[in-house]
Amino acid sequence: MRSTSDRSPNSCCGLGERVVASRSVAGDLRTSTLRALAHPLRLQILSLLTPQAMSAAEIGRALNTTSANASYHLRVLHREGLIRLESEEKGRGGVARKYRYVRMLPMDGDKPATVTDTTMLDVLGKELSRRSSRLAVGPSTIADAELYVSEREWREIVDGVADFVERLHAVARPRGCPGTIPVNMTVALFGMGSS
Repeated sequence: MRSTSDRSPNSCCGLGERVVASRSVAGDLRTSTLRALAHPLRLQILSLLTPQAMSAAEIGRALNTTSANASYHLRVLHREGLIRLESEEKGRGGVARKYRYVRMLPMDGDKPATVTDTTMLDVLGKELSRRSSRLAVGPSTIADAELYVSEREWREIVDGVADFVERLHAVARPRGCPGTIPVNMTVALFGMGSS
């Protein structure tokens, strides 16, 4: 096996490592990136690739789709830099490429990424609706608010939520790992202009 990373693959019960994209997201997210994220199957693939690297065949089995379809969506996500090639394994008749999620973060604290195209918010809304059909009894919280806060407090809150998101990604385990439960996290924090 040829690895493109110095990390060993996650075991089922090992702690996940976070991978942060080194490229800067300046100003608006690119339209092509938003389009890459604007497909429910691609969002599910990113969720699968958070705790572990997977091949198109493994993703196909996990999401009940063909490996060719999974491979197509992996190419789209890889082209946009949303996933990275983790390793290549020679197998029967070819090479199985395993990919892992690379979470994009604004790197310039004074210029966070902005979404001028509502495509991503539309996709998140549809994906949240799909996931809510699996709502289970247990700890949860749902909130929605349009508020006015100071810029200093807003920045502290956004930073705190970003820390929480990183923590949740760090403890994510592969699908079906013993002792885990499926959970949802959808976060959309953004400043708003005057109405």
